Amino acid sequence: MPVHSQKIRHISPNFYPAGCLSIVLLFLFMLPASLFGSDGGPEILLQMRISSSPNPVGSGARALGMGGAFIAIADDATAASWNPSGLITLKRPEISCVISHDYGRRTYDTSTVSGDIDDFSEDRLRLNYLSLAIPFSLFSRLMVFSLNHQHLYAFSFEEQSRWKVYDEGVLDMDYSLHEKQRGSLAPLSPALAVQIVPSLSIGITANIWADRLFANHWENISTIKGEGMALGYPWRSSGQLYERYEFSGFNIHFGFLWHTNGGLKIGGVIKTPFRARIDHTQKYVYMSRNLADPTDYDYIPPSYYTSRSRLNMPVSYGAGAALGLMDNYLILSMDIYRTHWDEYLMITSSGRYSPINYKPEHEANIKPATQIRLGAEYLLYKKGLLVPLRFGIFYDPEPAEGRVDDFYGASIGSGIVWKDFALDIAYQYRFGEKMGAESMLGQRINAEVEQHSLYSSIIHYF
Repeated sequence: MPVHSQKIRHISPNFYPAGCLSIVLLFLFMLPASLFGSDGGPEILLQMRISSSPNPVGSGARALGMGGAFIAIADDATAASWNPSGLITLKRPEISCVISHDYGRRTYDTSTVSGDIDDFSEDRLRLNYLSLAIPFSLFSRLMVFSLNHQHLYAFSFEEQSRWKVYDEGVLDMDYSLHEKQRGSLAPLSPALAVQIVPSLSIGITANIWADRLFANHWENISTIKGEGMALGYPWRSSGQLYERYEFSGFNIHFGFLWHTNGGLKIGGVIKTPFRARIDHTQKYVYMSRNLADPTDYDYIPPSYYTSRSRLNMPVSYGAGAALGLMDNYLILSMDIYRTHWDEYLMITSSGRYSPINYKPEHEANIKPATQIRLGAEYLLYKKGLLVPLRFGIFYDPEPAEGRVDDFYGASIGSGIVWKDFALDIAYQYRFGEKMGAESMLGQRINAEVEQHSLYSSIIHYF
């Protein structure tokens, strides 16, 4: 929810001459990332929209095909992102690569506002995961080390809003705002699993978030244009705001995996909270001109500033169970996972606030979100080929003020295992409604969200 659109309702055109009015309107829309503290300096208000699910999840086509119910399975190199203790199931060195293609769209209900929003569909093809895993023995213990790189969060959206500001005899202006965001968060993640006893293993993954190692940043470009009449004169205004956020930090995943008698596996994982550093760069330029009088104009030359703030990333944890039937040719799995979005806070010199609704911590009223995921895999074996059939369903809510927004989804997947290679493919559909997701002229707007993901994984065993 952009901050700028919350403030426009406070403007009364009657108090401003034409040129001053134009510049005030522009800055309310064009500086969504700025506040002014007691020292008069600008402070960051975080502008980030996670286009994928905001809840922490792992990677891999096999896991995706099972609806993400993978905590108690985690038996390939992507285990470092789900439950690092599962790496202990690897018996040979392997290298894996995951490619993802994501497509999504928001449809806004603008029936209650005097304007409209065009959403440009998200369409991204990218390297999602890359890993190398090596089993070895040390101190009479079986261990597995892996080095991983995962695109965990994707920031990708593009929208254009249009609205009219009208006050009879004073103002009749048409405005358009084009907003575009691109970027991702992708840690470098070494992981280690250790077998304590044959039925129990533990594991740890260390996530190193650094923009200099990988592209842990995102960029926003906002362009606003206005044209119309103000106090009887034709006016035209335009401006652009560029923002870049660089993200750095460190956290750890701890996991365990217990093989019980009877084919049941139980796993658990906790992903520790951490305080990330946000380095923010902002550049903007503005021009407003009276078309009837070339000498009457407002102009702000290209301006630039940088700032630094802190972002508290929340703790999350989950547990899963997987049951092998028919000599493990059929596997059923279930995960429950919880993220404490109430602990997700931006820290500035003016205080602590929630990036979800931009309210101070004591007023934010953000609730934790709990995922529930169910999956199944059935293996077909014929003439040296292993062909899996996978299916999953899930409940994956998103955080919101005083509640969670309900999101649901389903997935299917398959693949082939032949000699030293495994190829998997999976499709996932996720849908839901963001209640009051955006705002225009101070009014909240609901949005229907649809997301499609296609994952393909290839694993080579040495």
